[in-house]
Amino acid sequence: MLSTAQVYVYDINGQQRRCRVLLDPGSQSNLITAGLVQQLKLPTTKENVPISSINQVKTRVHLSTQIRLQSMYNDFSVMMSCLILPRITERLPQVRIQAKLNISEDIQLADPTYGIPGEIELLIGAGLFWSLLCMDQFKQERGQPTLCRTHLGWIIGGEMVSPTEQSERRACHLITNTQLHDQLEKFWRQRDVSETRIYLKQEQICEDFYRDTVRREAD
Repeated sequence: MLSTAQVYVYDINGQQRRCRVLLDPGSQSNLITAGLVQQLKLPTTKENVPISSINQVKTRVHLSTQIRLQSMYNDFSVMMSCLILPRITERLPQVRIQAKLNISEDIQLADPTYGIPGEIELLIGAGLFWSLLCMDQFKQERGQPTLCRTHLGWIIGGEMVSPTEQSERRACHLITNTQLHDQLEKFWRQRDVSETRIYLKQEQICEDFYRDTVRREAD
């Protein structure tokens, strides 16, 4: 289960709007959808930035913007520099989460609708992600996600087993065994690996005798 949050963002006139964000410590950049930029009427800056994802799939980004993000629960606020993409990812979660989580009523969830598929308009990358974390964690029973306190509220992430929806899950960015085998085979073919002959005892005696007694005459 991927961690999401709801936050306030501000348009060019300082008006507040709520949006849903994905927290991704595996991303080196913050991302925002072109649709949200247009709605907020944010100024943009020209860029020429190549970004790559799983399996070295590359995309070139031509615009960026600055956006102010505000927590729904406290006065935490930060300016983010974001690269602009037509779309960040599909709706998350991919399927509705039916499992009941043991969450205390006094816990303020960063995304109260974490179990309902919805659009992701903003992605928070590693640069900001680690600054959001607080030290508190709450681990549930096996097969259930972990809760972690952040400045945006408690986020939910990690393992999520839902047997009734197992068949509906979709897996992305996988390397199959066949692909891995082909890549390893190609790797070893490209390497210049010298082969060392391993001799049996009798073979080694003959080899040593030949090396010590046979000399090539100079012609």
